[in-house]
Amino acid sequence: MEGSKLSEILSSISQKEWRNLKVYVTSPFFNKNKHIVELLDIIYKCRFYQKREFPTKEYLWKKLFGDKNYNEQRIFILMSKLDRLCTDYITFQYIQGNQLTNQIFTLQASLHRKLPKHFKRVFETIETELENQSHRNADYYYNDYLLRVEENYHNSQKGNLLGLIQSLDNYYLVAKLQYLCSFLNRKDLLQVEEQAEIQAFIDYLNQFDLSELVVLKMYKLTLMTLVNPDKEENYHTLKYLLNHHKDLLAKNEIRDIYLYLQNYLVKKLNTGKNQYLRDLFLLYQDMLENVLLKEGGGLNLQHFKNIVTTALRLQEFEWTQNFIEVNYKKLPEQDRENAYCYNMGNLDYYQQKFHEAMINLVKVNSRNLSYNLGAKSILLKSYYELKEEEALFSLIHSFTTYIRRNKILSDTNKRNYLNMIKFIKRLSKLQKGEVKKAEKLLQKLQGTSNVLEKQWLIGKIEEKIKTASKTA
Repeated sequence: MEGSKLSEILSSISQKEWRNLKVYVTSPFFNKNKHIVELLDIIYKCRFYQKREFPTKEYLWKKLFGDKNYNEQRIFILMSKLDRLCTDYITFQYIQGNQLTNQIFTLQASLHRKLPKHFKRVFETIETELENQSHRNADYYYNDYLLRVEENYHNSQKGNLLGLIQSLDNYYLVAKLQYLCSFLNRKDLLQVEEQAEIQAFIDYLNQFDLSELVVLKMYKLTLMTLVNPDKEENYHTLKYLLNHHKDLLAKNEIRDIYLYLQNYLVKKLNTGKNQYLRDLFLLYQDMLENVLLKEGGGLNLQHFKNIVTTALRLQEFEWTQNFIEVNYKKLPEQDRENAYCYNMGNLDYYQQKFHEAMINLVKVNSRNLSYNLGAKSILLKSYYELKEEEALFSLIHSFTTYIRRNKILSDTNKRNYLNMIKFIKRLSKLQKGEVKKAEKLLQKLQGTSNVLEKQWLIGKIEEKIKTASKTA
């Protein structure tokens, strides 16, 4: 049964939860077939007592029916019925865990059976619960819409039809804005017709006063920030609204908007607008404080690296060391040592402790491509700073070969790294007093796109020119 629908659904059931599933399957209200209960018990013993993979259908048949002739059709039917019961169970659990959804189903059942007193009590309960919610997001408007639908069915004369339409509009607009933001965040280049459609939607929203619909306004500003990043007042207004009204959003929605803003700020920094570096750092701090960067109970490896790099660029050395020491154990266990060595090595490099940086960075293995490439890049700069020419040229050769043979990196990323290596090699070969050669190299570098560590390279060539000019 390995790879079957039944094995898939049972794999999601923990040993603790299995007891509830057993109660559900053995209830005569749901199941009267004793073989299905026995089937569940056999699978349970295999999984949790014998620590085996899911048993074969032949094994299940033998346990159920002994030496009777194997019947593929019969065992298939039993497995299908158990699968159906398991599917019903997880649906039941989900509905039970979502109180509002459960109450709306109760409201619909009361209406269907013509139970006005029950309907009134449940309706008032849902209405109060919605009113007391802090969130005013798409889920809120959707549930309010469902409530108004049932109210209108119950009494079409007194039903709040206008409220129903308003909730439906608000749900549609917020949900569409959420999906558009997600779409734009994933796509770098829009087709002309896509741009026109999005702009038409923004123009449509501009007709309304959104001062009382803060969530709608936040998503509209998020969309406009993604569509037109050069209009920076949208970013600043959105940041203000988030700081003052984030309680109106669910945690996952706050996280999404923060990630959109993170990408926005990174793009700004990539265009040379370094005034946004502090904003990015504060955004990371806010996300850490509100536990918005954790995935599956731990930190994301790439986020960890990005936070450290941002803090180092601001020379927040004490904060960075504390962050690494406190948080590296929250990373996936198999990546902790790698991440610790890389990020401590990067901290050492920024503090110009080049020997210490090298000790940490040579321990970084190739498990994670981003960390491996980053470590090699910092090692190149460290060897240059320490005038370790033999180590530098050896790494230049091996790094170049590694990049060219790598099948994961895109052509653009390969070009970025190869250009960086090429200019570091030319920089390291400059001799004292070669001002014209250095000036020519600087001009060549400034005219070349797709170069990693470009600002560092420019700074180092300018140092050569300045030193040579003084001695001339």
